[in-house]
Amino acid sequence: MKITAISAIPAAPDATAHPMFNFPPWNFVFVKVETDEGIVGWGDATCGPMGVVKMVEEFGALLIGEDPFRIEECWQTMHHRPFARGGPIQNSAAAGIEIALFDI
Repeated sequence: MKITAISAIPAAPDATAHPMFNFPPWNFVFVKVETDEGIVGWGDATCGPMGVVKMVEEFGALLIGEDPFRIEECWQTMHHRPFARGGPIQNSAAAGIEIALFDI
């Protein structure tokens, strides 16, 4: 089995600020990992910034063709292959993909 596609699906529940805390609502980011055998895994990469969507897409490009059951190898690829400094956006994107891989 091989990974054929990884996509991020952003969603915002409402455009208005939270009435009690006066901050805008979270941008939810769902991750979808598809395989060549038709099995799909879902994950959650919600962090707040929409930059997570782009990071999921960048990581997805690195993982196309990989075995979805080699989760540790995929994790190492996401954390050591791209030139990124780490932080909440990179970790949220990696966690969302990792959750989707476990879902498979």
